[in-house]
Amino acid sequence: MLKKVILNNRTVPVPVPIKSLGEAIAWVEETLLRKDQMITKVLVDKREVDDPRAAAQADAKLTVNSRLEIQIDSPTDLSIQSLEALKNLATVVEGILKPLAVECWGDPSSVGPREVDSLHADLSLIKDLVAHFLSLVELDNGLLRTIEEASSALGVILKSLETSRQQGNWKEYARILLNQLEPLVGEMIMESGNLQAMVFSARLQQPTPVQFQRKFS
Repeated sequence: MLKKVILNNRTVPVPVPIKSLGEAIAWVEETLLRKDQMITKVLVDKREVDDPRAAAQADAKLTVNSRLEIQIDSPTDLSIQSLEALKNLATVVEGILKPLAVECWGDPSSVGPREVDSLHADLSLIKDLVAHFLSLVELDNGLLRTIEEASSALGVILKSLETSRQQGNWKEYARILLNQLEPLVGEMIMESGNLQAMVFSARLQQPTPVQFQRKFS
């Protein structure tokens, strides 16, 4: 029978008889999770379970020597993580724009620099991170307008870059990088930091359930 669970890197004793992964997930959900939290990652003996949501139905046996690690997050936690990933990726993109623009300006080929593919992938990922953040966060819509507009503008710029790329017009591509994309990426970096502060502030204003604190004391 399982004797402990590692929950968000903290060891929690298991005081009830648990023999399977499904029983362990059910116990964690019933006794250790707040209403606003969800299980986002499960590892058994350092091997990740592909679908944490399906883990509650898993019949895999657990023993006293099993190592069960569970990550739990709330939508607020996930929104902060999305913003952090957005800010980090945008910072990386910002750092390559000037060198890439110089390379594009002097590139006479129809193919263009190799870094173009990864740039387009990164810009698409930035848009996905913004969409993920917006699907999770609970803030006044007025506070989200800047990041929404920036994401929309990024979509337009990405299409313009793709058009210039297909036409082999690398000088125009370079102009878009410097005149349109660079200032927008800088704005997104700043706004992601502002939103992180807002989300942190909103979370601090929410009371933490006493029951949850006692279970870890």
